[in-house]
Amino acid sequence: MPAHEIFGHLVDKGILIFCSVWMILLTFRKIGPKPGVNAKWEAWHARYGKTTKVASIFLLFFSLFRLLLDLFILPSVNAPQPTPHANTHTINAENLVQEQGNDAHLSGQNNALAERSFIKAREGFETSVTENDDRYLAPPEKPPEGVFQLVKYPSPIGEMHAYISPPPKEKGARLPMVIYKLGGFSNAIGDVAWEPSPANNDQSGAQFRAAGLLMMYPSLRGAHDNPGQPEGLFGEVDDMLAAITYARTLDYVDPERVYLVGHSTGATLALLTAAALPKGALAEVIAYGPVTRVSLYGQDSVPFDINNREESSMRSPVDWLDDIAVKTTIIEGEFGNLDSAKHIDVITDNPFIEVRLLEDKDHFEYLAEENAQAAKRWANNPNTTRQ
Repeated sequence: MPAHEIFGHLVDKGILIFCSVWMILLTFRKIGPKPGVNAKWEAWHARYGKTTKVASIFLLFFSLFRLLLDLFILPSVNAPQPTPHANTHTINAENLVQEQGNDAHLSGQNNALAERSFIKAREGFETSVTENDDRYLAPPEKPPEGVFQLVKYPSPIGEMHAYISPPPKEKGARLPMVIYKLGGFSNAIGDVAWEPSPANNDQSGAQFRAAGLLMMYPSLRGAHDNPGQPEGLFGEVDDMLAAITYARTLDYVDPERVYLVGHSTGATLALLTAAALPKGALAEVIAYGPVTRVSLYGQDSVPFDINNREESSMRSPVDWLDDIAVKTTIIEGEFGNLDSAKHIDVITDNPFIEVRLLEDKDHFEYLAEENAQAAKRWANNPNTTRQ
Protein backbone atom coordinates (compact mmCIF):
# COMPACT_ATOMS: atom_id res chain seq x y z
CA MET A 1 0.00 0.00 0.00
CA PRO A 2 1.39 3.44 -0.93
CA ALA A 3 2.58 5.65 1.97
CA HIS A 4 -0.07 8.30 1.29
CA GLU A 5 -2.86 5.73 1.69
CA ILE A 6 -1.35 4.45 4.97
CA PHE A 7 -1.16 8.03 6.25
CA GLY A 8 -4.80 8.59 5.32
CA HIS A 9 -5.95 5.53 7.27
CA LEU A 10 -3.86 6.54 10.30
CA VAL A 11 -5.37 10.03 10.35
CA ASP A 12 -8.92 8.81 9.74
CA LYS A 13 -8.94 6.10 12.41
CA GLY A 14 -6.53 7.98 14.68
CA ILE A 15 -9.17 10.65 15.36
CA LEU A 16 -11.65 8.01 16.50
CA ILE A 17 -9.02 6.27 18.62
CA PHE A 18 -8.03 9.56 20.27
CA CYS A 19 -11.66 10.46 21.03
CA SER A 20 -12.45 7.04 22.46
CA VAL A 21 -9.34 7.05 24.69
CA TRP A 22 -10.23 10.54 25.88
CA MET A 23 -13.77 9.43 26.76
CA ILE A 24 -12.47 6.35 28.59
CA LEU A 25 -10.11 8.46 30.69
CA LEU A 26 -12.92 10.93 31.38
CA THR A 27 -15.49 8.33 32.42
CA PHE A 28 -12.96 6.49 34.59
CA ARG A 29 -12.18 9.88 36.12
CA LYS A 30 -8.50 9.89 35.20
CA ILE A 31 -8.98 13.37 33.73
CA GLY A 32 -11.52 16.11 34.39
CA PRO A 33 -12.83 17.43 37.74
CA LYS A 34 -11.99 15.42 40.82
CA PRO A 35 -14.87 13.49 42.49
CA GLY A 36 -16.98 15.59 44.88
CA VAL A 37 -15.89 18.95 43.47
CA ASN A 38 -18.56 19.69 40.83
CA ALA A 39 -22.21 18.79 41.46
CA LYS A 40 -23.21 18.92 37.78
CA TRP A 41 -20.27 16.69 36.89
CA GLU A 42 -21.33 14.19 39.58
CA ALA A 43 -24.91 14.18 38.29
CA TRP A 44 -23.66 13.52 34.73
CA HIS A 45 -21.51 10.62 35.92
CA ALA A 46 -24.38 9.14 37.87
CA ARG A 47 -26.72 9.29 34.90
CA TYR A 48 -24.47 8.64 31.87
CA GLY A 49 -21.12 7.40 33.19
CA LYS A 50 -21.72 3.65 32.88
CA THR A 51 -23.20 3.88 29.38
CA THR A 52 -20.41 6.18 28.23
CA LYS A 53 -17.77 3.79 29.56
CA VAL A 54 -19.18 0.89 27.58
CA ALA A 55 -19.61 2.99 24.43
CA SER A 56 -16.08 4.43 24.68
CA ILE A 57 -14.48 1.01 25.11
CA PHE A 58 -16.51 -0.34 22.18
CA LEU A 59 -15.51 2.64 20.01
CA LEU A 60 -11.83 2.10 20.87
CA PHE A 61 -11.84 -1.58 19.91
CA PHE A 62 -13.94 -0.90 16.81
CA SER A 63 -11.51 1.83 15.65
CA LEU A 64 -8.48 -0.42 16.22
CA PHE A 65 -10.20 -3.25 14.36
CA ARG A 66 -11.02 -0.99 11.40
CA LEU A 67 -7.45 0.30 11.30
CA LEU A 68 -6.04 -3.24 11.17
CA LEU A 69 -8.67 -4.18 8.59
CA ASP A 70 -7.84 -1.25 6.31
CA LEU A 71 -4.06 -1.64 6.60
CA PHE A 72 -3.57 -5.38 6.43
CA ILE A 73 -6.69 -7.39 5.56
CA LEU A 74 -8.66 -5.50 2.91
CA PRO A 75 -5.63 -4.69 0.71
CA SER A 76 -4.84 -8.39 0.30
CA VAL A 77 -8.50 -9.30 -0.28
CA ASN A 78 -9.25 -6.51 -2.77
CA ALA A 79 -5.92 -6.47 -4.58
CA PRO A 80 -6.07 -7.65 -8.21
CA GLN A 81 -5.23 -11.34 -8.22
CA PRO A 82 -2.42 -12.48 -10.52
CA THR A 83 -3.80 -13.81 -13.80
CA PRO A 84 -2.16 -15.16 -16.91
CA HIS A 85 -2.30 -11.71 -18.45
CA ALA A 86 -2.31 -9.17 -15.61
CA ASN A 87 0.73 -7.99 -13.69
CA THR A 88 1.19 -7.13 -10.01
CA HIS A 89 4.99 -7.10 -9.74
CA THR A 90 6.69 -4.28 -7.92
CA ILE A 91 10.04 -4.69 -6.23
CA ASN A 92 11.32 -4.39 -2.70
CA ALA A 93 13.38 -1.23 -2.26
CA GLU A 94 15.64 -2.92 0.30
CA ASN A 95 16.51 -5.61 -2.24
CA LEU A 96 17.27 -2.91 -4.82
CA VAL A 97 19.72 -1.15 -2.51
CA GLN A 98 21.53 -4.44 -1.99
CA GLU A 99 21.57 -5.14 -5.75
CA GLN A 100 22.89 -1.66 -6.53
CA GLY A 101 25.59 -2.09 -3.95
CA ASN A 102 26.63 -5.30 -5.67
CA ASP A 103 26.89 -3.74 -9.15
CA ALA A 104 30.43 -2.45 -8.74
CA HIS A 105 31.54 -5.67 -7.09
CA LEU A 106 30.03 -7.80 -9.85
CA SER A 107 31.44 -5.68 -12.64
CA GLY A 108 34.92 -6.29 -11.32
CA GLN A 109 34.37 -10.05 -11.36
CA ASN A 110 32.50 -10.22 -14.65
CA ASN A 111 34.75 -8.40 -17.11
CA ALA A 112 34.74 -11.21 -19.64
CA LEU A 113 30.95 -11.06 -19.84
CA ALA A 114 30.87 -7.26 -19.93
CA GLU A 115 33.30 -7.09 -22.86
CA ARG A 116 30.86 -8.95 -25.08
CA SER A 117 27.78 -7.46 -26.70
CA PHE A 118 24.44 -8.76 -25.51
CA ILE A 119 23.88 -10.60 -28.77
CA LYS A 120 27.30 -12.31 -28.59
CA ALA A 121 26.85 -13.13 -24.90
CA ARG A 122 23.50 -14.77 -25.57
CA GLU A 123 24.89 -16.81 -28.46
CA GLY A 124 27.44 -18.46 -26.21
CA PHE A 125 25.21 -19.05 -23.20
CA GLU A 126 23.07 -22.05 -22.26
CA THR A 127 20.57 -21.40 -19.52
CA SER A 128 19.60 -23.91 -16.85
CA VAL A 129 15.96 -23.64 -15.75
CA THR A 130 13.74 -25.75 -13.54
CA GLU A 131 10.59 -27.43 -14.84
CA ASN A 132 7.46 -25.48 -13.89
CA ASP A 133 4.44 -27.62 -13.05
CA ASP A 134 2.22 -24.53 -12.59
CA ARG A 135 2.45 -23.26 -16.16
CA TYR A 136 -0.65 -21.68 -17.69
CA LEU A 137 -1.65 -24.34 -20.20
CA ALA A 138 -5.25 -23.35 -20.97
CA PRO A 139 -5.82 -22.32 -24.59
CA PRO A 140 -5.94 -18.59 -25.36
CA GLU A 141 -9.37 -17.05 -25.04
CA LYS A 142 -11.13 -16.36 -28.32
CA PRO A 143 -10.99 -12.62 -29.11
CA PRO A 144 -14.05 -10.64 -30.24
CA GLU A 145 -14.59 -10.82 -33.98
CA GLY A 146 -13.34 -7.73 -35.77
CA VAL A 147 -11.20 -6.64 -32.81
CA PHE A 148 -8.39 -9.20 -32.86
CA GLN A 149 -7.46 -12.38 -34.65
CA LEU A 150 -5.88 -15.34 -32.88
CA VAL A 151 -2.84 -16.31 -34.96
CA LYS A 152 0.43 -18.16 -34.58
CA TYR A 153 3.80 -16.62 -35.31
CA PRO A 154 6.99 -18.64 -35.95
CA SER A 155 9.71 -18.59 -33.29
CA PRO A 156 13.07 -20.41 -33.14
CA ILE A 157 11.48 -23.29 -31.18
CA GLY A 158 8.08 -23.44 -32.89
CA GLU A 159 4.84 -21.55 -33.36
CA MET A 160 3.46 -19.27 -30.62
CA HIS A 161 -0.04 -17.87 -30.15
CA ALA A 162 -0.71 -14.15 -30.50
CA TYR A 163 -3.59 -11.71 -30.75
CA ILE A 164 -3.24 -9.39 -33.71
CA SER A 165 -5.35 -6.65 -35.26
CA PRO A 166 -7.16 -7.67 -38.45
CA PRO A 167 -6.03 -6.14 -41.75
CA PRO A 168 -7.45 -2.68 -42.52
CA LYS A 169 -10.38 -2.49 -44.92
CA GLU A 170 -8.49 -0.19 -47.25
CA LYS A 171 -6.57 -2.32 -49.73
CA GLY A 172 -2.87 -1.62 -49.94
CA ALA A 173 -2.82 0.38 -46.69
CA ARG A 174 0.22 -0.05 -44.44
CA LEU A 175 -0.36 1.04 -40.84
CA PRO A 176 1.87 1.35 -37.77
CA MET A 177 1.78 -1.54 -35.30
CA VAL A 178 2.37 -1.66 -31.54
CA ILE A 179 3.65 -4.91 -30.05
CA TYR A 180 2.38 -4.82 -26.48
CA LYS A 181 3.97 -7.03 -23.82
CA LEU A 182 1.88 -7.47 -20.72
CA GLY A 183 3.36 -7.95 -17.27
CA GLY A 184 3.70 -11.13 -15.23
CA PHE A 185 5.73 -14.29 -15.75
CA SER A 186 3.05 -16.61 -17.18
CA ASN A 187 3.96 -15.76 -20.82
CA ALA A 188 0.24 -16.10 -21.63
CA ILE A 189 -2.31 -13.82 -23.29
CA GLY A 190 -5.97 -13.30 -22.45
CA ASP A 191 -8.98 -11.03 -22.40
CA VAL A 192 -7.15 -8.12 -20.77
CA ALA A 193 -6.35 -7.17 -24.39
CA TRP A 194 -9.97 -6.19 -25.06
CA GLU A 195 -11.92 -6.10 -21.78
CA PRO A 196 -12.58 -2.59 -20.37
CA SER A 197 -10.29 -1.65 -17.49
CA PRO A 198 -10.43 1.12 -14.85
CA ALA A 199 -8.49 4.22 -15.79
CA ASN A 200 -6.19 3.88 -12.77
CA ASN A 201 -5.18 0.32 -13.66
CA ASP A 202 -5.50 -0.10 -17.42
CA GLN A 203 -2.88 -2.64 -18.47
CA SER A 204 -4.58 -3.36 -21.80
CA GLY A 205 -2.90 -0.82 -24.08
CA ALA A 206 -6.31 -0.20 -25.65
CA GLN A 207 -5.43 3.47 -26.23
CA PHE A 208 -3.28 2.47 -29.21
CA ARG A 209 -6.14 0.60 -30.83
CA ALA A 210 -8.48 3.55 -30.16
CA ALA A 211 -6.04 5.82 -32.02
CA GLY A 212 -6.16 3.60 -35.09
CA LEU A 213 -2.85 1.75 -34.62
CA LEU A 214 -2.59 -1.97 -35.19
CA MET A 215 -1.67 -4.14 -32.19
CA MET A 216 -0.06 -7.47 -31.45
CA TYR A 217 -0.04 -9.29 -28.10
CA PRO A 218 2.42 -12.19 -28.34
CA SER A 219 2.35 -15.14 -25.98
CA LEU A 220 5.72 -16.72 -25.30
CA ARG A 221 7.31 -20.09 -24.73
CA GLY A 222 5.74 -22.49 -22.26
CA ALA A 223 2.29 -20.84 -22.14
CA HIS A 224 -0.89 -22.39 -23.53
CA ASP A 225 0.29 -25.19 -25.84
CA ASN A 226 3.32 -23.22 -27.01
CA PRO A 227 6.55 -25.22 -27.25
CA GLY A 228 9.28 -24.94 -24.63
CA GLN A 229 8.95 -23.78 -21.06
CA PRO A 230 9.23 -20.38 -19.38
CA GLU A 231 12.85 -19.29 -18.96
CA GLY A 232 12.38 -16.17 -16.84
CA LEU A 233 13.21 -13.62 -19.57
CA PHE A 234 16.03 -15.45 -21.38
CA GLY A 235 14.56 -17.50 -24.25
CA GLU A 236 11.62 -15.09 -24.20
CA VAL A 237 13.88 -12.51 -25.85
CA ASP A 238 14.12 -14.80 -28.89
CA ASP A 239 10.32 -15.08 -28.95
CA MET A 240 9.94 -11.30 -28.84
CA LEU A 241 12.43 -10.86 -31.68
CA ALA A 242 10.46 -13.45 -33.68
CA ALA A 243 7.21 -11.56 -32.99
CA ILE A 244 8.80 -8.33 -34.22
CA THR A 245 10.00 -10.04 -37.41
CA TYR A 246 6.53 -11.51 -37.97
CA ALA A 247 4.85 -8.13 -37.52
CA ARG A 248 7.24 -6.40 -39.92
CA THR A 249 6.54 -8.95 -42.66
CA LEU A 250 2.74 -8.51 -42.65
CA ASP A 251 1.69 -6.83 -45.87
CA TYR A 252 -0.59 -4.36 -44.10
CA VAL A 253 2.02 -3.22 -41.54
CA ASP A 254 4.44 -0.36 -42.16
CA PRO A 255 7.76 -2.02 -41.25
CA GLU A 256 9.29 1.39 -40.51
CA ARG A 257 6.67 2.09 -37.83
CA VAL A 258 6.66 -0.97 -35.58
CA TYR A 259 6.83 -0.10 -31.86
CA LEU A 260 7.37 -2.12 -28.69
CA VAL A 261 5.65 -1.28 -25.40
CA GLY A 262 6.04 -3.31 -22.21
CA HIS A 263 4.77 -2.93 -18.66
CA SER A 264 6.50 -4.18 -15.50
CA THR A 265 7.94 -7.64 -16.26
CA GLY A 266 7.04 -6.90 -19.88
CA ALA A 267 9.05 -3.68 -19.62
CA THR A 268 12.10 -5.53 -18.34
CA LEU A 269 11.74 -7.92 -21.28
CA ALA A 270 11.28 -4.95 -23.64
CA LEU A 271 14.65 -3.50 -22.55
CA LEU A 272 16.37 -6.86 -23.04
CA THR A 273 14.74 -7.15 -26.47
CA ALA A 274 15.89 -3.63 -27.36
CA ALA A 275 19.46 -4.60 -26.47
CA ALA A 276 19.27 -7.62 -28.80
CA LEU A 277 17.56 -5.94 -31.77
CA PRO A 278 18.87 -6.15 -35.31
CA LYS A 279 19.53 -2.72 -36.76
CA GLY A 280 16.35 -0.93 -37.85
CA ALA A 281 13.95 -3.54 -36.46
CA LEU A 282 11.88 -1.11 -34.33
CA ALA A 283 10.97 2.55 -34.48
CA GLU A 284 10.73 3.09 -30.71
CA VAL A 285 10.45 1.31 -27.36
CA ILE A 286 8.56 2.32 -24.20
CA ALA A 287 9.24 0.45 -20.94
CA TYR A 288 6.84 1.14 -18.07
CA GLY A 289 8.30 0.22 -14.69
CA PRO A 290 11.11 -2.26 -15.47
CA VAL A 291 13.70 -3.44 -12.96
CA THR A 292 17.46 -3.23 -13.28
CA ARG A 293 18.13 -6.82 -12.24
CA VAL A 294 15.72 -9.71 -12.66
CA SER A 295 16.74 -11.09 -9.25
CA LEU A 296 14.75 -8.23 -7.72
CA TYR A 297 11.57 -10.14 -8.56
CA GLY A 298 12.66 -12.83 -6.10
CA GLN A 299 13.56 -16.49 -6.40
CA ASP A 300 9.92 -17.62 -6.28
CA SER A 301 9.12 -15.68 -9.48
CA VAL A 302 11.79 -17.12 -11.77
CA PRO A 303 12.80 -20.65 -12.87
CA PHE A 304 16.59 -20.22 -12.48
CA ASP A 305 19.06 -19.70 -9.65
CA ILE A 306 19.19 -15.96 -9.03
CA ASN A 307 22.48 -16.42 -7.17
CA ASN A 308 24.12 -17.61 -10.39
CA ARG A 309 25.79 -14.41 -11.58
CA GLU A 310 25.73 -15.19 -15.29
CA GLU A 311 22.14 -16.49 -15.29
CA SER A 312 20.99 -13.27 -13.65
CA SER A 313 23.11 -11.03 -15.85
CA MET A 314 21.66 -12.53 -19.02
CA ARG A 315 18.24 -11.31 -17.83
CA SER A 316 19.24 -7.97 -16.25
CA PRO A 317 18.87 -4.87 -18.45
CA VAL A 318 21.28 -2.85 -16.32
CA ASP A 319 24.20 -4.90 -17.69
CA TRP A 320 23.28 -4.25 -21.34
CA LEU A 321 22.10 -0.66 -21.54
CA ASP A 322 24.97 0.29 -23.85
CA ASP A 323 23.68 -2.20 -26.44
CA ILE A 324 20.38 -0.36 -26.87
CA ALA A 325 20.46 1.58 -30.15
CA VAL A 326 16.79 2.47 -30.62
CA LYS A 327 14.89 5.34 -29.01
CA THR A 328 13.83 3.94 -25.64
CA THR A 329 11.81 5.70 -22.95
CA ILE A 330 11.67 4.30 -19.41
CA ILE A 331 8.73 5.59 -17.38
CA GLU A 332 7.72 4.83 -13.79
CA GLY A 333 5.61 6.32 -11.01
CA GLU A 334 6.78 7.49 -7.62
CA PHE A 335 5.18 4.55 -5.83
CA GLY A 336 6.26 1.82 -8.27
CA ASN A 337 9.69 0.50 -9.25
CA LEU A 338 11.04 4.03 -9.01
CA ASP A 339 14.47 3.13 -7.63
CA SER A 340 15.26 0.97 -10.66
CA ALA A 341 14.33 3.83 -12.99
CA LYS A 342 16.47 6.24 -10.96
CA HIS A 343 19.36 3.78 -11.01
CA ILE A 344 19.25 3.52 -14.80
CA ASP A 345 18.98 7.30 -15.11
CA VAL A 346 22.14 7.74 -13.01
CA ILE A 347 24.39 5.10 -14.54
CA THR A 348 23.65 5.35 -18.28
CA ASP A 349 24.85 7.98 -20.72
CA ASN A 350 23.30 6.17 -23.69
CA PRO A 351 21.75 8.93 -25.87
CA PHE A 352 19.02 6.55 -27.03
CA ILE A 353 17.65 6.14 -23.47
CA GLU A 354 15.40 8.64 -21.71
CA VAL A 355 14.08 8.14 -18.16
CA ARG A 356 10.92 9.87 -16.95
CA LEU A 357 9.84 9.79 -13.29
CA LEU A 358 6.21 10.59 -12.45
CA GLU A 359 5.22 12.11 -9.11
CA ASP A 360 2.19 10.88 -7.13
CA LYS A 361 1.67 7.84 -9.38
CA ASP A 362 1.97 4.15 -8.60
CA HIS A 363 2.96 1.26 -10.89
CA PHE A 364 -0.34 1.35 -12.82
CA GLU A 365 -2.08 4.73 -12.55
CA TYR A 366 -0.22 6.45 -15.39
CA LEU A 367 -0.54 3.72 -18.04
CA ALA A 368 -3.74 4.93 -19.73
CA GLU A 369 -2.56 8.53 -19.99
CA GLU A 370 0.96 7.69 -21.19
CA ASN A 371 -0.35 5.18 -23.73
CA ALA A 372 -2.80 7.75 -25.08
CA GLN A 373 -0.02 10.31 -25.52
CA ALA A 374 2.25 7.83 -27.30
CA ALA A 375 -0.64 6.64 -29.49
CA LYS A 376 -1.42 10.17 -30.62
CA ARG A 377 2.23 10.85 -31.43
CA TRP A 378 2.78 7.62 -33.34
CA ALA A 379 -0.50 7.82 -35.24
CA ASN A 380 0.10 11.38 -36.40
CA ASN A 381 3.84 11.43 -36.99
CA PRO A 382 5.25 9.04 -39.60
CA ASN A 383 8.76 10.38 -39.04
CA THR A 384 10.14 8.38 -36.13
CA THR A 385 13.62 8.21 -34.63
CA ARG A 386 15.32 5.12 -36.04
CA GLN A 387 18.33 3.07 -35.02
